[in-house]
Amino acid sequence: MAADMSSGTDLQEMVGSIPFTTRDDAKKIMKSTYNMNAVIIKKLDSYDDLNFYIKTDDNYDNQDEFVLKIFNKVLSQNTGVFEAQTELMIRLQEAGIPAPVPLKDINGKLCSLEHFKKVTEDGVTKEADYMIRLLTYIPGQMLVTAKQIPLDIFYNVGKTLAQMHNAWKDYEHPSLNRESYDWNLLSALKTREFLHLPKEEWQQNVSQSVLDRFESEVFPHHEKLNRGIIHGDFNELNVLVKQSADGSVNSEPQWNLSGVLDFGDCMFCPYIFDVGISLAYMMLTDIEDEATVCKWYLSGYESVIKLPDSEKNMIVTLIATRLVQSLLLGLQCYSINPSNTYVLSTQEKGWKALRKVWGMSVEDIQKAECPKY
Repeated sequence: MAADMSSGTDLQEMVGSIPFTTRDDAKKIMKSTYNMNAVIIKKLDSYDDLNFYIKTDDNYDNQDEFVLKIFNKVLSQNTGVFEAQTELMIRLQEAGIPAPVPLKDINGKLCSLEHFKKVTEDGVTKEADYMIRLLTYIPGQMLVTAKQIPLDIFYNVGKTLAQMHNAWKDYEHPSLNRESYDWNLLSALKTREFLHLPKEEWQQNVSQSVLDRFESEVFPHHEKLNRGIIHGDFNELNVLVKQSADGSVNSEPQWNLSGVLDFGDCMFCPYIFDVGISLAYMMLTDIEDEATVCKWYLSGYESVIKLPDSEKNMIVTLIATRLVQSLLLGLQCYSINPSNTYVLSTQEKGWKALRKVWGMSVEDIQKAECPKY
Protein backbone atom coordinates (compact mmCIF):
# COMPACT_ATOMS: atom_id res chain seq x y z
CA MET A 1 0.00 0.00 0.00
CA ALA A 2 1.54 3.33 -1.04
CA ALA A 3 1.92 6.12 1.46
CA ASP A 4 -0.77 8.78 1.27
CA MET A 5 1.17 11.94 0.61
CA SER A 6 -1.82 14.28 0.50
CA SER A 7 -1.66 17.11 3.01
CA GLY A 8 -4.49 17.41 5.52
CA THR A 9 -5.92 20.79 6.43
CA ASP A 10 -6.64 20.04 10.08
CA LEU A 11 -3.32 21.44 11.36
CA GLN A 12 -3.81 24.92 9.91
CA GLU A 13 -7.49 24.94 10.88
CA MET A 14 -6.75 23.91 14.47
CA VAL A 15 -3.93 26.42 14.96
CA GLY A 16 -6.11 29.16 13.49
CA SER A 17 -9.04 28.30 15.74
CA ILE A 18 -7.42 28.56 19.17
CA PRO A 19 -10.02 29.98 21.60
CA PHE A 20 -9.82 33.71 22.32
CA THR A 21 -11.30 33.33 25.81
CA THR A 22 -9.69 35.13 28.75
CA ARG A 23 -9.24 34.64 32.49
CA ASP A 24 -12.34 36.76 33.02
CA ASP A 25 -14.28 34.41 30.75
CA ALA A 26 -13.02 31.47 32.76
CA LYS A 27 -14.18 33.09 35.99
CA LYS A 28 -17.66 33.68 34.54
CA ILE A 29 -17.88 30.09 33.27
CA MET A 30 -17.01 28.70 36.68
CA LYS A 31 -19.88 30.68 38.20
CA SER A 32 -22.53 30.34 35.50
CA THR A 33 -21.86 26.75 34.44
CA TYR A 34 -20.49 25.13 37.60
CA ASN A 35 -21.78 27.46 40.32
CA MET A 36 -18.32 27.87 41.83
CA ASN A 37 -16.38 30.97 42.77
CA ALA A 38 -12.88 30.98 41.21
CA VAL A 39 -10.36 32.80 43.40
CA ILE A 40 -7.19 31.79 41.53
CA ILE A 41 -7.03 31.41 37.74
CA LYS A 42 -3.82 30.62 35.88
CA LYS A 43 -3.46 30.05 32.17
CA LEU A 44 -1.60 26.83 31.36
CA ASP A 45 0.51 26.08 28.30
CA SER A 46 -1.36 24.36 25.51
CA TYR A 47 -0.82 23.53 21.84
CA ASP A 48 -4.15 24.39 20.25
CA ASP A 49 -6.70 24.61 23.10
CA LEU A 50 -6.92 26.75 26.24
CA ASN A 51 -6.40 25.32 29.72
CA PHE A 52 -6.85 27.17 33.02
CA TYR A 53 -5.84 26.07 36.49
CA ILE A 54 -8.72 26.98 38.81
CA LYS A 55 -8.84 27.21 42.61
CA THR A 56 -12.21 27.91 44.19
CA ASP A 57 -13.38 29.07 47.61
CA ASP A 58 -15.95 26.25 47.73
CA ASN A 59 -15.74 22.50 47.19
CA TYR A 60 -16.95 20.07 44.55
CA ASP A 61 -16.85 16.54 45.97
CA ASN A 62 -14.28 17.74 48.54
CA GLN A 63 -12.08 19.31 45.85
CA ASP A 64 -11.22 22.95 45.33
CA GLU A 65 -8.64 22.67 42.50
CA PHE A 66 -9.59 22.02 38.89
CA VAL A 67 -8.55 22.39 35.27
CA LEU A 68 -10.97 24.18 32.96
CA LYS A 69 -10.40 23.09 29.38
CA ILE A 70 -11.73 25.15 26.45
CA PHE A 71 -11.40 23.36 23.13
CA ASN A 72 -10.60 25.00 19.81
CA LYS A 73 -13.35 25.68 17.31
CA VAL A 74 -12.52 22.70 15.08
CA LEU A 75 -12.61 20.10 17.84
CA SER A 76 -15.67 21.72 19.39
CA GLN A 77 -17.68 20.63 16.35
CA ASN A 78 -16.92 16.93 16.90
CA THR A 79 -19.06 15.79 19.83
CA GLY A 80 -18.01 12.18 19.28
CA VAL A 81 -14.46 13.01 20.36
CA PHE A 82 -15.71 14.19 23.74
CA GLU A 83 -17.83 11.10 24.23
CA ALA A 84 -14.82 8.91 23.52
CA GLN A 85 -12.44 10.91 25.73
CA THR A 86 -14.89 10.80 28.62
CA GLU A 87 -15.16 7.01 28.40
CA LEU A 88 -11.38 6.61 28.16
CA MET A 89 -10.77 8.71 31.28
CA ILE A 90 -13.44 6.86 33.23
CA ARG A 91 -11.89 3.52 32.26
CA LEU A 92 -8.50 4.67 33.52
CA GLN A 93 -10.03 5.71 36.82
CA GLU A 94 -11.67 2.29 37.15
CA ALA A 95 -8.31 0.64 36.43
CA GLY A 96 -6.63 2.63 39.19
CA ILE A 97 -4.51 4.73 36.82
CA PRO A 98 -4.20 8.34 38.09
CA ALA A 99 -5.89 10.45 35.41
CA PRO A 100 -8.23 13.45 35.53
CA VAL A 101 -11.95 12.81 35.19
CA PRO A 102 -14.62 15.21 33.88
CA LEU A 103 -17.08 16.74 36.32
CA LYS A 104 -20.75 17.49 35.75
CA ASP A 105 -22.00 21.06 35.37
CA ILE A 106 -25.17 22.46 36.96
CA ASN A 107 -27.22 20.80 34.21
CA GLY A 108 -25.68 17.39 34.79
CA LYS A 109 -23.53 17.49 31.62
CA LEU A 110 -19.87 16.45 31.43
CA CYS A 111 -19.17 18.99 28.68
CA SER A 112 -21.12 21.81 27.09
CA LEU A 113 -20.95 24.13 24.11
CA GLU A 114 -20.65 27.76 25.23
CA HIS A 115 -20.93 30.96 23.19
CA PHE A 116 -18.19 33.58 23.54
CA LYS A 117 -17.93 37.14 22.27
CA LYS A 118 -14.95 39.47 22.09
CA VAL A 119 -14.47 43.01 20.83
CA THR A 120 -10.99 43.55 19.40
CA GLU A 121 -8.93 46.72 19.84
CA ASP A 122 -10.05 47.97 16.43
CA GLY A 123 -13.72 47.53 17.34
CA VAL A 124 -14.40 44.26 15.51
CA THR A 125 -16.71 41.83 17.29
CA LYS A 126 -15.60 38.19 17.23
CA GLU A 127 -17.99 35.38 18.20
CA ALA A 128 -17.44 31.63 18.50
CA ASP A 129 -18.82 28.51 20.15
CA TYR A 130 -16.34 26.42 22.14
CA MET A 131 -16.79 23.15 23.96
CA ILE A 132 -15.77 23.34 27.61
CA ARG A 133 -15.00 20.70 30.20
CA LEU A 134 -14.04 20.85 33.88
CA LEU A 135 -11.54 18.23 35.03
CA THR A 136 -10.26 17.12 38.39
CA TYR A 137 -6.80 18.50 39.18
CA ILE A 138 -3.92 16.08 39.73
CA PRO A 139 -0.99 17.45 41.75
CA GLY A 140 2.55 16.75 40.65
CA GLN A 141 5.27 18.17 38.43
CA MET A 142 5.78 17.47 34.77
CA LEU A 143 8.42 14.84 34.10
CA VAL A 144 10.35 17.29 31.92
CA THR A 145 11.07 19.49 34.97
CA ALA A 146 12.44 16.65 37.12
CA LYS A 147 16.22 16.39 37.57
CA GLN A 148 18.36 13.26 37.96
CA ILE A 149 15.44 11.01 37.14
CA PRO A 150 15.97 7.43 38.33
CA LEU A 151 15.57 4.74 35.70
CA ASP A 152 12.70 3.25 37.71
CA ILE A 153 10.54 6.16 36.57
CA PHE A 154 10.96 5.17 32.92
CA TYR A 155 10.12 1.59 33.84
CA ASN A 156 6.92 2.84 35.49
CA VAL A 157 6.04 5.11 32.56
CA GLY A 158 6.33 2.16 30.17
CA LYS A 159 4.33 -0.04 32.53
CA THR A 160 1.61 2.60 32.85
CA LEU A 161 1.31 2.94 29.07
CA ALA A 162 0.76 -0.82 28.77
CA GLN A 163 -1.83 -0.69 31.56
CA MET A 164 -3.66 2.04 29.65
CA HIS A 165 -3.67 -0.10 26.52
CA ASN A 166 -5.18 -2.94 28.53
CA ALA A 167 -7.80 -0.65 30.10
CA TRP A 168 -8.93 0.44 26.63
CA LYS A 169 -8.48 -2.80 24.69
CA ASP A 170 -12.18 -3.66 24.27
CA TYR A 171 -13.34 -0.10 23.56
CA GLU A 172 -14.33 1.18 20.13
CA HIS A 173 -15.63 4.53 18.93
CA PRO A 174 -15.79 5.85 15.34
CA SER A 175 -14.31 9.22 16.39
CA LEU A 176 -11.06 7.46 17.31
CA ASN A 177 -10.45 6.33 13.72
CA ARG A 178 -8.13 9.21 12.82
CA GLU A 179 -5.93 7.97 10.00
CA SER A 180 -5.54 11.40 8.41
CA TYR A 181 -4.92 13.24 11.70
CA ASP A 182 -1.69 15.23 11.48
CA TRP A 183 -0.39 13.82 14.79
CA ASN A 184 -1.01 10.21 13.79
CA LEU A 185 2.44 8.73 13.25
CA LEU A 186 1.23 7.46 9.88
CA SER A 187 0.89 11.12 8.87
CA ALA A 188 4.58 11.83 9.54
CA LEU A 189 5.33 11.45 5.84
CA LYS A 190 3.21 14.53 5.14
CA THR A 191 5.79 16.63 7.02
CA ARG A 192 8.13 16.32 4.04
CA GLU A 193 6.52 19.50 2.76
CA PHE A 194 8.00 21.29 5.80
CA LEU A 195 11.58 20.05 5.34
CA HIS A 196 12.65 23.53 4.26
CA LEU A 197 11.74 25.02 7.67
CA PRO A 198 14.72 23.86 9.79
CA LYS A 199 17.58 26.38 9.63
CA GLU A 200 20.47 23.92 9.53
CA GLU A 201 21.17 21.74 6.50
CA TRP A 202 21.99 18.72 8.68
CA GLN A 203 18.57 19.01 10.31
CA GLN A 204 16.90 18.83 6.92
CA ASN A 205 19.09 15.91 5.82
CA VAL A 206 18.57 13.82 8.97
CA SER A 207 14.82 14.49 8.87
CA GLN A 208 14.68 13.32 5.26
CA SER A 209 16.62 10.16 6.11
CA VAL A 210 14.32 9.35 9.02
CA LEU A 211 11.18 9.79 6.95
CA ASP A 212 12.64 7.68 4.14
CA ARG A 213 13.36 4.82 6.55
CA PHE A 214 9.90 5.06 8.09
CA GLU A 215 8.35 4.87 4.63
CA SER A 216 10.40 1.84 3.60
CA GLU A 217 10.64 -0.15 6.86
CA VAL A 218 7.49 0.67 8.84
CA PHE A 219 4.71 2.01 6.63
CA PRO A 220 4.37 -1.08 4.40
CA HIS A 221 3.78 -3.27 7.48
CA HIS A 222 1.61 -1.03 9.66
CA GLU A 223 -1.65 -2.82 8.92
CA LYS A 224 -0.25 -6.08 10.34
CA LEU A 225 0.86 -4.57 13.67
CA ASN A 226 -1.02 -5.22 16.94
CA ARG A 227 -3.36 -2.30 17.47
CA GLY A 228 -6.02 -0.73 19.63
CA ILE A 229 -6.70 2.61 21.33
CA ILE A 230 -3.47 4.50 22.06
CA HIS A 231 -2.78 7.67 24.05
CA GLY A 232 -0.97 9.25 21.12
CA ASP A 233 0.92 11.88 23.12
CA PHE A 234 2.27 10.25 26.30
CA ASN A 235 5.04 12.81 26.51
CA GLU A 236 7.26 14.47 29.10
CA LEU A 237 4.61 17.18 29.68
CA ASN A 238 1.71 14.75 30.09
CA VAL A 239 3.39 12.54 32.69
CA LEU A 240 3.26 13.88 36.24
CA VAL A 241 5.69 12.78 38.95
CA LYS A 242 6.19 13.59 42.61
CA GLN A 243 8.80 12.95 45.23
CA SER A 244 8.18 11.09 48.47
CA ALA A 245 10.44 9.91 51.29
CA ASP A 246 10.12 6.47 52.89
CA GLY A 247 10.11 8.00 56.37
CA SER A 248 13.57 6.85 57.46
CA VAL A 249 16.24 9.25 58.66
CA ASN A 250 18.36 10.74 55.87
CA SER A 251 16.31 8.91 53.24
CA GLU A 252 16.54 10.19 49.69
CA PRO A 253 13.23 11.35 48.19
CA GLN A 254 11.84 8.84 45.68
CA TRP A 255 10.25 9.79 42.37
CA ASN A 256 6.85 8.26 41.65
CA LEU A 257 4.49 8.59 38.69
CA SER A 258 1.50 10.55 39.99
CA GLY A 259 -0.63 11.35 36.97
CA VAL A 260 -1.42 10.96 33.27
CA LEU A 261 -2.78 13.92 31.32
CA ASP A 262 -4.26 14.97 27.97
CA PHE A 263 -6.32 12.53 25.92
CA GLY A 264 -6.80 14.78 22.92
CA ASP A 265 -4.66 12.62 20.63
CA CYS A 266 -6.16 9.23 21.50
CA MET A 267 -6.83 7.14 18.41
CA PHE A 268 -7.01 3.62 17.00
CA CYS A 269 -3.45 2.79 15.97
CA PRO A 270 -0.63 0.23 16.41
CA TYR A 271 0.41 -0.09 20.05
CA ILE A 272 4.10 0.00 19.15
CA PHE A 273 3.52 3.48 17.68
CA ASP A 274 2.46 4.67 21.14
CA VAL A 275 5.62 3.20 22.62
CA GLY A 276 7.78 4.95 20.04
CA ILE A 277 5.93 8.24 20.44
CA SER A 278 6.32 8.21 24.21
CA LEU A 279 9.97 7.20 24.10
CA ALA A 280 10.68 10.05 21.68
CA TYR A 281 9.64 12.52 24.38
CA MET A 282 11.48 10.64 27.12
CA MET A 283 14.60 11.54 25.14
CA LEU A 284 13.91 15.20 26.03
CA THR A 285 14.14 14.66 29.79
CA ASP A 286 17.17 14.77 32.10
CA ILE A 287 18.82 11.49 31.04
CA GLU A 288 22.37 10.26 30.56
CA ASP A 289 22.05 7.37 28.13
CA GLU A 290 19.28 7.04 25.57
CA ALA A 291 19.65 3.30 24.99
CA THR A 292 19.44 2.53 28.72
CA VAL A 293 16.30 4.62 29.12
CA CYS A 294 14.73 2.74 26.18
CA LYS A 295 15.65 -0.59 27.77
CA TRP A 296 14.05 0.30 31.12
CA TYR A 297 10.95 1.73 29.45
CA LEU A 298 10.46 -1.35 27.28
CA SER A 299 11.03 -3.55 30.31
CA GLY A 300 8.20 -1.77 32.12
CA TYR A 301 5.87 -2.07 29.14
CA GLU A 302 6.67 -5.75 28.65
CA SER A 303 6.01 -6.50 32.31
CA VAL A 304 2.36 -6.07 31.24
CA ILE A 305 2.25 -6.69 27.47
CA LYS A 306 4.89 -8.61 25.51
CA LEU A 307 6.06 -7.08 22.24
CA PRO A 308 7.01 -9.18 19.20
CA ASP A 309 10.67 -8.88 18.18
CA SER A 310 9.55 -7.66 14.76
CA GLU A 311 7.89 -4.65 16.40
CA LYS A 312 10.73 -3.95 18.82
CA ASN A 313 13.08 -3.86 15.84
CA MET A 314 11.17 -0.79 14.60
CA ILE A 315 11.59 1.18 17.81
CA VAL A 316 14.55 3.41 16.85
CA THR A 317 12.87 4.37 13.58
CA LEU A 318 9.60 5.12 15.41
CA ILE A 319 11.33 7.28 18.04
CA ALA A 320 13.19 9.25 15.40
CA THR A 321 10.09 9.62 13.23
CA ARG A 322 8.08 11.13 16.08
CA LEU A 323 10.90 13.55 16.87
CA VAL A 324 10.98 14.67 13.23
CA GLN A 325 7.19 14.92 13.09
CA SER A 326 7.07 17.00 16.28
CA LEU A 327 9.93 19.26 15.24
CA LEU A 328 8.59 19.97 11.76
CA LEU A 329 4.96 20.41 12.82
CA GLY A 330 6.11 22.72 15.61
CA LEU A 331 7.92 24.91 13.09
CA GLN A 332 4.91 24.90 10.79
CA CYS A 333 2.50 25.80 13.62
CA TYR A 334 4.79 28.65 14.63
CA SER A 335 4.86 29.96 11.05
CA ILE A 336 1.05 30.05 11.15
CA ASN A 337 0.79 31.60 14.62
CA PRO A 338 4.08 33.18 15.81
CA SER A 339 2.47 34.36 19.05
CA ASN A 340 2.24 30.76 20.32
CA THR A 341 5.85 30.03 21.25
CA TYR A 342 4.73 26.91 23.15
CA VAL A 343 4.68 25.01 19.84
CA LEU A 344 8.48 25.42 19.75
CA SER A 345 8.95 23.62 23.08
CA THR A 346 10.56 20.60 21.43
CA GLN A 347 13.04 22.48 19.25
CA GLU A 348 16.09 23.06 21.46
CA LYS A 349 16.29 19.60 23.00
CA GLY A 350 14.59 17.85 20.13
CA TRP A 351 17.27 18.32 17.48
CA LYS A 352 19.99 17.23 19.89
CA ALA A 353 17.95 14.17 20.83
CA LEU A 354 17.28 13.33 17.19
CA ARG A 355 20.99 13.36 16.43
CA LYS A 356 21.69 10.94 19.30
CA VAL A 357 18.74 8.65 18.56
CA TRP A 358 19.62 8.42 14.88
CA GLY A 359 23.08 7.23 15.91
CA MET A 360 21.58 4.53 18.15
CA SER A 361 20.75 0.99 17.08
CA VAL A 362 18.33 -1.65 18.31
CA GLU A 363 21.42 -3.63 19.33
CA ASP A 364 22.48 -0.76 21.62
CA ILE A 365 19.14 -1.02 23.42
CA GLN A 366 19.43 -4.78 23.70
CA LYS A 367 22.93 -4.51 25.21
CA ALA A 368 21.92 -1.83 27.74
CA GLU A 369 21.72 -2.96 31.36
CA CYS A 370 18.37 -3.36 33.08
CA PRO A 371 18.06 -5.80 36.00
CA LYS A 372 14.27 -5.93 35.54
CA TYR A 373 14.40 -7.04 31.92
